[in-house]
Amino acid sequence: MIALYIILGLIAFIVILLHISVTVDVVADSKEGIKYSVKYLFFTLYPRKPKPGKAKKRKKKKQQEEDSKQEIVPLDEKELAAELERLDKEDIDGFDDSFEDDLPEIVDSIEPVNMADNKKSAKADKKLQKALKKEEKKAKKAAKKEARDNKKKQPKSKKKSGLLDKFNYYKPLLPMGWKYFKKLLKAIRISDTDILLVTAKPDAYESALFYGKLQLALNNALALICGIFTVRLKSVGVRCEFNDDKLDYHAACKVRLRPSTVIAIAVCVLINYLLFRHRKKKEANKAKDIVSNEKTEEKLSA
Repeated sequence: MIALYIILGLIAFIVILLHISVTVDVVADSKEGIKYSVKYLFFTLYPRKPKPGKAKKRKKKKQQEEDSKQEIVPLDEKELAAELERLDKEDIDGFDDSFEDDLPEIVDSIEPVNMADNKKSAKADKKLQKALKKEEKKAKKAAKKEARDNKKKQPKSKKKSGLLDKFNYYKPLLPMGWKYFKKLLKAIRISDTDILLVTAKPDAYESALFYGKLQLALNNALALICGIFTVRLKSVGVRCEFNDDKLDYHAACKVRLRPSTVIAIAVCVLINYLLFRHRKKKEANKAKDIVSNEKTEEKLSA
């Protein structure tokens, strides 16, 4: 029983998490551009904050660059001469004389290599590789040409009939898909919508005329968006100014969507698709049975 309660608790917790909306904060301004951030619960999914480890690495790189840029102090002539004498003495003391005795034996043990044979074999290998590559290229070109010729030989009527058959096969799914697509769009909720447009023209008459057109266009656009999505308006305004030529805008909103609604719509679409396939298979099996029965009747009558 305890295990069952734990499983039920986990399922309830997952359902609650899926029922919480993913929020996208969108801000569009004529001066600053478009900015947006994606949040879920108390976490900001985008944009992410830079990690502190990167700053430490940058500091280390800067320190290394500064250390490398430090000035190298040159040695005096006396110090250089003393250092060179010391190195020469170390080389003379560390030289092994036994190597000179073994030198003739090492030279005699080395067998002479015929460089001409090696060059000939290398040239022959290169020629073979080039010939193989040419043959492979020719074979690929021939295969591509055959595929193109086969496509060209196929009559266009067959291609069109195949596409039409597929379209007619999946045509009954179009109304169902459109219905669930509209539901998905309606599940997107746009709230705290704040829109402000500022327009100005040098001439007062032109400015007033453009102000009226802009307000009409804004109202029509909002009506269309409200018909597609679920929208809640906070403030919408158009301000008219004179003796200037500009069109500034500022818009901010929050777009919310529950993952549970997306999953539910996807499951409904999948179930309807599987039922549609099952129905089509049944119809095909019935048609096959009818054809087989007709053939058996013809054989019996003959």
